[in-house]
Amino acid sequence: MRNTILIADDGFVERRILKAIIRRDFEFYNVTSYIDEYNLRFRLDKTTDDVALVVTDNNMPNSDEGLEIIRDYAPKLIRVPFILVSACVNVDEIAKMAKEAGAYAFVQKPLHDNKITEVIQNALEKYAKN
Repeated sequence: MRNTILIADDGFVERRILKAIIRRDFEFYNVTSYIDEYNLRFRLDKTTDDVALVVTDNNMPNSDEGLEIIRDYAPKLIRVPFILVSACVNVDEIAKMAKEAGAYAFVQKPLHDNKITEVIQNALEKYAKN
């Protein structure tokens, strides 16, 4: 059963807020968060049978960015939606790049409860049909 949502964000506060929103609004899902993309990659390389959704920040301190994770994994994990989040200023450009990389959606930070909840809900519903 795909019942786990993975989060990758190097920002402690952002990671906790997103985790709290998901736990509150999607109580039947397990939530696992990672401080960087290396740990997320390790998890995605290990097993994905339980993964329902991945939310990743675009700007993280190590060599990879969220877009690279999506480019690398979205084509392999066609039953798992990826959502890119970022506090960027060039919203239209990043949103376009996210879609081209294979992301289900892009959400600009700061994250607003209603917006991120709606995007996650829509992604889970759409991909549950696959």
